[in-house]
Amino acid sequence: MARDEHVVIWAARSLVPEFLDALLLAGLVAAALSSASTFLSLVGFSIGNDINRAKTRITLLASLGLIVYGVAAPLLLLKYYVIPYQIGTGQISPDGSVNWNTGEALITLTIFMLPVPLALMAMKVIRDRYDPRSNRNQKILCRALLKEKT
Repeated sequence: MARDEHVVIWAARSLVPEFLDALLLAGLVAAALSSASTFLSLVGFSIGNDINRAKTRITLLASLGLIVYGVAAPLLLLKYYVIPYQIGTGQISPDGSVNWNTGEALITLTIFMLPVPLALMAMKVIRDRYDPRSNRNQKILCRALLKEKT
């Protein structure tokens, strides 16, 4: 064996069964590709300089969509799942309203608990990181202007 870098590949090809050989080599390739993609994304981020209000607004649309989903999904589930289910099983209240003592009715109310807070946190992070008016980005822009002057 001429080089130390070849030891793992030689061991995978010679000492382990073919199935493990394939897994080991696939793991090596996956690690190499992961490292390369991380490096390329870091280069892209450093070149891109995404401190831009228009891009911030567009990025915030995804969070807004998540909030809409978190609010609309429980309402749609109540109307198109819980009420028909309770009518079919005879669990609906005598006055025709939803019986809140059943599990399916309570579960529909918990659906908004995950997407809405996550969307609000994402909106805060996006604003803090990408809005040029945030304190953090104002400091970055000032440093960049100082570097250009020197």
